[in-house]
Amino acid sequence: MNNQPYLELIESEIIEFCKSNTFLNFEELSKYFKKDRRIFVGGVGRSSMAARGFVNRLVHLGYSAHLIGEISAPLARKDDVVLLISNSGNTNSLYTIGERAKKDGAKILSITSNKDSKIFQISEDSLILKDVDKSNQPMGSLFEQAALLVTDAFILFLMNLNLETSESMRKRHSNLE
Repeated sequence: MNNQPYLELIESEIIEFCKSNTFLNFEELSKYFKKDRRIFVGGVGRSSMAARGFVNRLVHLGYSAHLIGEISAPLARKDDVVLLISNSGNTNSLYTIGERAKKDGAKILSITSNKDSKIFQISEDSLILKDVDKSNQPMGSLFEQAALLVTDAFILFLMNLNLETSESMRKRHSNLE
């Protein structure tokens, strides 16, 4: 059996996503990512995988980053950053978390594909991922792949901004694996 057509389909959709999302403003978003702020990131379902990977790399960059829902995540407070990753932007649990954190003074950010969503409405800033619904992959797969790529690209931006390298980040990598 030849599996190449499936990989090529995914590849072509990712390439098209990258071409149609050249406007993403990392510079604007980066103003919220300061080393003296705590950053909380959350997603539900497969979006949580992008959230988990992003938190991991933020820690490697020296940020105080936490995955929403982890038992070790501290209390969010005024001026902390809460980034919610949701394709629909209407994930009830994330919206509730965002509302609560905003009420307590946190800055709400989002990565979504829906400008008309509840999460977008409570966000101070958002990365809108365009055209992720134009996919032959199942149930939001392109959004989840795009969220991982966009957060990895943002990590590269932050590395450049903070004069970090893979070598400097490696010094913060876990030694308990």
